[in-house]
Amino acid sequence: MCIRDSLWYQVVAGRSHTCGLKTDGTLWCWGSVELGAPGVDAPAQVEARTDWAAIDTEDSHTCGLLESGALYCWGFNYHGQLGLGNTDSVWTPTRGGLSTTWDQVAVGNYHTCGLRTGEIWCWGGNDDGQLGFGDTGDRHSPARVGLEYDWNMLDAGDRHTCAVKQNGTLWCWGSTNSGRLGIGELGGAERAEAPTRIGTDSDWVSVHIGWAHTCAVKQDHSVWCTGSNGDGQLGVADTNTRWRLTDQCCPLP
Repeated sequence: MCIRDSLWYQVVAGRSHTCGLKTDGTLWCWGSVELGAPGVDAPAQVEARTDWAAIDTEDSHTCGLLESGALYCWGFNYHGQLGLGNTDSVWTPTRGGLSTTWDQVAVGNYHTCGLRTGEIWCWGGNDDGQLGFGDTGDRHSPARVGLEYDWNMLDAGDRHTCAVKQNGTLWCWGSTNSGRLGIGELGGAERAEAPTRIGTDSDWVSVHIGWAHTCAVKQDHSVWCTGSNGDGQLGVADTNTRWRLTDQCCPLP
């Protein structure tokens, strides 16, 4: 017998685990114990806290924010993606640093980025420049990306990251493979190691990243996508890869 619980307000899914937040501020996870879940096939509460505010997860790790703005991460840490200053994996929520000004956290495959008062901070794996520092060296602790303080939201994927500024411009960085950044073939370059503006439009509201594709929403509520499309994940009525953001309503070949 299934007893429906109507108190969920956020749920995120990784490779083989899932986590969710309830309206009472509790965190619940289920699935693979190797990825920081309780190793059960039904929701189990993670610790006894009642002040969780946001959660995100991906292939190898999970991060969450408390109502206080503190950041906690757990899971695999072989590239420093937990932001703990080392590469030791941990299986319970562990606080990274002393900051209480985190507004958002975005978990990629083996890197993590977050927003703090309009600033982007990233850490973890960086072999394709997905951290945005202009190089390909890993970071084991959160480090600020650039000097801008007008970022509004961001998301992280397998090997790339994208963000929207408060002025509505869209920026991406990391691997250019399969057109996931939406900046064309970039003269054959394999990566963009620093934030790169996507097009000239300034009416972007949000951006959301899959494994090797990216979709963004404009102020007029239209959806534009770019990148790998072998399974039709771009929603443009075919399975052709796109190298630039394409309107789902009126796709170009």
